[in-house]
Amino acid sequence: MRIKKIRLLAIAAAILVAAIVPAEYFITDVQGRTTEKAADSKGYSLVWSDDFSGNTLDASKWNYELHEPGWVNNELQSYTDSSDNVYVKDGNLVIQPIKTENAVTGNTTYTSGRINTRNKADFKYGKIEVKAKLPKGQGIWPAIWMMPAREELYGGWPKCGELDIMELLGNDPAKVYQTLHYSKTGNDVQSQGTEILSSGDFSDAYHVFSMEWEPGKICFYVDGKLTKTETKWYTSTDGVGTITYPAPFDQEFYMILNVAVGGNWPGNPDAATDFSKAKMLVDYVKVYQKPSYDENVVLKEAAVTLREPDADGNYIINSDFSNAEATDDTDGWFLKTQSGGDAAASIAEHVMTVSLKSEGTVDYAVQAMQAGIPLSKGGKYQLTFEAKADADRAMLLRLDGPDLNYTKYIEDQTVNLTTNYQTYTYDFTMNADTDENSRLEFNLGAQKSGNPTAAVQLKHVRLVKTGQLDVAKPVKTSLPNGNYVYNGTFDQGANRLEYWKISANKVNAAITVTNTDYVRKLKVQVPAASKKPSTSEKPSTSEKLSASEKLSTSEQQGDVIVEQSGLALKAGESYVLTFDARAGKAKEIQAAVAGKPFTAKLSAQTKHFKFKFTAASGLKANTAALKFLLGKEGTVYIDNVRIEKVTLSGKEMVQNGSFTEGMKDWSPYVDSSAAAAYTAENGRITFNITNPGSQNWHIQLKQSGLFFEKGKTYQVKAVFKSGADRKVELTLMGNISKNYAYYGGESIVLTAEKEYNYTGTFTMNGDSDTSGDLVFSFGKTGGTETPAGTVELTGVSVIEIK
Repeated sequence: MRIKKIRLLAIAAAILVAAIVPAEYFITDVQGRTTEKAADSKGYSLVWSDDFSGNTLDASKWNYELHEPGWVNNELQSYTDSSDNVYVKDGNLVIQPIKTENAVTGNTTYTSGRINTRNKADFKYGKIEVKAKLPKGQGIWPAIWMMPAREELYGGWPKCGELDIMELLGNDPAKVYQTLHYSKTGNDVQSQGTEILSSGDFSDAYHVFSMEWEPGKICFYVDGKLTKTETKWYTSTDGVGTITYPAPFDQEFYMILNVAVGGNWPGNPDAATDFSKAKMLVDYVKVYQKPSYDENVVLKEAAVTLREPDADGNYIINSDFSNAEATDDTDGWFLKTQSGGDAAASIAEHVMTVSLKSEGTVDYAVQAMQAGIPLSKGGKYQLTFEAKADADRAMLLRLDGPDLNYTKYIEDQTVNLTTNYQTYTYDFTMNADTDENSRLEFNLGAQKSGNPTAAVQLKHVRLVKTGQLDVAKPVKTSLPNGNYVYNGTFDQGANRLEYWKISANKVNAAITVTNTDYVRKLKVQVPAASKKPSTSEKPSTSEKLSASEKLSTSEQQGDVIVEQSGLALKAGESYVLTFDARAGKAKEIQAAVAGKPFTAKLSAQTKHFKFKFTAASGLKANTAALKFLLGKEGTVYIDNVRIEKVTLSGKEMVQNGSFTEGMKDWSPYVDSSAAAAYTAENGRITFNITNPGSQNWHIQLKQSGLFFEKGKTYQVKAVFKSGADRKVELTLMGNISKNYAYYGGESIVLTAEKEYNYTGTFTMNGDSDTSGDLVFSFGKTGGTETPAGTVELTGVSVIEIK
């Protein structure tokens, strides 16, 4: 029997603070297994559980996931529904990875299990608790975690968010990780807690891994011990805009239990990996919730205080190495080794020396570095140092932000060292957000040079600020999806009204944004007894309407105005304004954009409104405003507000199709299971692909906001060049609002080093789409082997021809 989804919606107006679990909240049995006492003392009630007391997995609660090897993270296992990999025994769920060697071919394969509760038990807030005994062994990677039931709500990973209640690397079985994943700029940002056992490891006994999740606060625990509290996170939409906090952790998530084999993080199994010890035993999974949760929380941004430089303006501490400090901690200078790196560092006589026994397998296997370096946005800086080596060799210089997914503030610099001291100088501008904890790294691990274990000496390291750019708020442009209206879906910023202004409200209308079942719409409730402005009342400048905006019926409408200004509309250009709207009962509203007025007749059913207009010839840059005049009595709902450039027959629809403006108007994507770098210069974009992934969409280039009109025919052109024989995919499709509907496309065969001029046509047979996507996919195609190498693209064009 399929159980009902468990949902709790926000009510009230105060943040419910999650309490730290006291030690007496747990009991320990004679076998040393920890069990939590009843949770009702904290206001929780048990809402869902599985204690695996039967003989088979409860299909009303759990789904099997079936995936091929390499599906994510370059993992080695196939996930199956076999009872060899997932079974219930002695009151435990058992997930058992299995290694199989083919006696004939000599090939080794792996299978394992991964189960989830998606669409059977999805949870929003609560205390999630799992009691388990964990596996160990090189390449073994157990996880207890959660993903959103509607991943598309805020966009693909990491924007959708991820909650990792427990992860363990089998080669380090005494340490577990508990992590939030989210995204501020499209990149993965992590907030992580860890717990290390003082004796033994997590395979010796059962332990309780738990998470308390409330609006604006998430706490992780191991056996009742608090390991991490986080109250600050973000998720951003494509192009611009941060979704209103506490997104993405304000939606339903489902449970996942799995054991992976190999992959990017744990590495692959070795000869010592004992698969008989690789199984995860889960005693129970419990979910508790409180009667209600208040989502009326605000992200409290802590003020960033940047430390001052020394008297000489230098931000590097102990820059002349006059202090013979230890390098085995993270204060000042320190040395870090990993991935096979073996080295030691010492400071004496104003020099730091790094001596290597092994360079490891990656460039960061040996790192001499200093953290806690403050950099302000817009700051201009100069980094200098002197260095030499015992023999000619290279090292890699990196300056990044470890708290911001290691964002690089200086592109990686290869430093070629000789046996004589040389001075190296690097000037750069801090283009990212202010960071009080940037990190300077001298990476001495594996390099593409000779003498990789030659000792390196550093001295006179200086980082000084040489200037400051004026960091002005950027003016609006068109968004990557072609929309000139920002936050047209009413899900960004404070009260979900970022970029919008209530420029008139003379009747005390209630102006909010709905948030029922994740549907966000502007809601304006105008009371029945409208207050008329007295003759002494004068509208503010922002409330004044032009003569053309004052329609014959708009006097009362002007009592309530919601507007967005600074739109990047251009004089003489043609545009289309669209929005969805309905009313509690039939009524009229008015919209005015760049001085052009329109009337929309609303009913109780949502209607899609579309108005075409041409911006006046005298319109100045970024002065256009969109105003909704809503002052008449009644309730109005508005959503999906867009202004897009009108594409006339024969007129180019693609923006920056020759890439003369770099990546402007284009959105590249490289999946975590693939690897590719891309550059846009000299009138073309080049993808340097080192791993094509396992799907064609794992490497993509997209332009959004194309207006595909029902019944119209379009001509598509593009010029390709590939370094190897390969296939690429061209697709015209809808975005998430159209459920990624397919409109047309073609598989294109490229021959190595030969330029291919593609021309194709397609007819839009489906409903019109005012925000269609043009997508190029360069990842793995079909079952064939897709080569690495370069793919170039230019001359992209889409024109309506009839």
